[in-house]
Amino acid sequence: GAIAYYNTVSPLVSTKYKLTATASAGICIGEVSDSVTVVVSPKPLADAGKDTSICFGESIQLAAGGGSEFDWTPSVGLSNDSIPNPVASPVVSTQYKLTVNEHTCSASDVLSITVFSVVDANFSADPNPVNETDQAVQFTYTGSAATVWLWDFGDGTTSPDQNPLHTYKAPGKYTVSLTASDSGKCPDTEIK
Repeated sequence: GAIAYYNTVSPLVSTKYKLTATASAGICIGEVSDSVTVVVSPKPLADAGKDTSICFGESIQLAAGGGSEFDWTPSVGLSNDSIPNPVASPVVSTQYKLTVNEHTCSASDVLSITVFSVVDANFSADPNPVNETDQAVQFTYTGSAATVWLWDFGDGTTSPDQNPLHTYKAPGKYTVSLTASDSGKCPDTEIK
């Protein structure tokens, strides 16, 4: 019968091993040898890139590195999930996991894309027009969901309030500008 012997090796660098087997049967002694090279490949360093943000409806080109085979998950919102530089067009904030393979080794990294709402700035003013000195005007934000507002009242003053009450020192016609955004991203400006 055949006798099997196993030897497990775990080299840190590529190493060539020689195996020699000696057998004797009656008066004949035989020796057989062979060699095998265990190739140690460096573990890839997956790099999915820096976390980023986009406005709803926008796209961004990703740029990964670290290996020869790429797998992005989830694939939703990606132009191609098996290349290093797909175009990402997520409709909601998404965390993408990149797995990089090189030979039989793999590594992974994560990239978060935050999707901010596109704001549609709009407002009303009451009273309008300003007819008296020291007249207070209530400005009311009527646009889509926003978290940051910057009003320019056309008289050299500004306000970060959502619905400011502003007093004009002189009667007249003023051009008012409002810039609204979602966390400071994706701003829209309305001028009246």
